[in-house]
Amino acid sequence: MMYCTSLLCSFSLGSNAFGTSFSLRNDIPPVVVLAAKDIFDYATDGAKLMVKHGWLEEPPQMVDRKELINK
Repeated sequence: MMYCTSLLCSFSLGSNAFGTSFSLRNDIPPVVVLAAKDIFDYATDGAKLMVKHGWLEEPPQMVDRKELINK
């Protein structure tokens, strides 16, 4: 559930940036920037929590070819 929340935060930041770039109104970008800051802070806190509890998976690694040859 924590990962899904983090993923949705990432999607919302991207969607807000994309939508704001096509907006013709001048009053929307400052409001969206303030909301994006809050979303980013929330996502950062969630990422720190996941790291603390070891809930994040290890990123993909390259296969050690030398070790495969020696087997």
